[in-house]
Amino acid sequence: MKKLIFILVLALQYTAFSQIFEPVKWSTSVEKISETEYELISTATIEPGWHLYSQTVPEDGPIPTTFSYDNENGSFKLIGNTKEEEGYTIDDPVFGMKIKFFETQAIFEQSIQVLNNKNTVNGFVEFMVCDDTRCLPPTEVALAFNLSGEPSNTTVNSGNLMNGNDIDNSSINKLLYGLSPEELRKSSISCDNGLVSNSSENKQVTSSLWRIFGLGFLGGLLALLTPCVFPMIPLTVSFFTKKGGESKSSGI
Repeated sequence: MKKLIFILVLALQYTAFSQIFEPVKWSTSVEKISETEYELISTATIEPGWHLYSQTVPEDGPIPTTFSYDNENGSFKLIGNTKEEEGYTIDDPVFGMKIKFFETQAIFEQSIQVLNNKNTVNGFVEFMVCDDTRCLPPTEVALAFNLSGEPSNTTVNSGNLMNGNDIDNSSINKLLYGLSPEELRKSSISCDNGLVSNSSENKQVTSSLWRIFGLGFLGGLLALLTPCVFPMIPLTVSFFTKKGGESKSSGI
């Protein structure tokens, strides 16, 4: 119960950090011992100031480093437990107890015996890292071991379960944008053509406006000749001319 509460507190502290720390990077390799026996080697590269805990820790301590291997088909058999280096055993200031951990680098080895034709062994490692003031929540990372004799140095960042070689950029583009890389092409229409097209459209709009203005002006002149409006023209002219004459007279 005490360990569970401690893990929950670590998770809350971890979400408060604006930067995601990945102080441990894992790589795998395979050493062939015989025709059926292999050594699965997992190497943890640890950033300065951080330490990775051993596979065995005291009760109420941190989460131990734990390896698991996918063997659902029973294609291989584990020989003994996963071996680890000597490491360091000191009084841990975070947990207040003697704990074994590793700094800079840690190598873990697991012997297996292959029972049938198998080229790859997949597994996981769960671990927790701390420095002198804080700890990060437990992290699980996928591991892959190639038994076929081809280069199998697989580097995996903590918190990332994908190998960079397995990323399909076409699928990611299709998922994010709905378009494949072939469809994300530059438009064949140049900017110059666009400007010419816009200019011609503006000329057409201006011509249409002048035509509407001219038709409206002619319509107004024709309206003056209608029977209702035409008799009012002399009265209107005499009214304004009379006004103009009175203004000149008063001015004199």
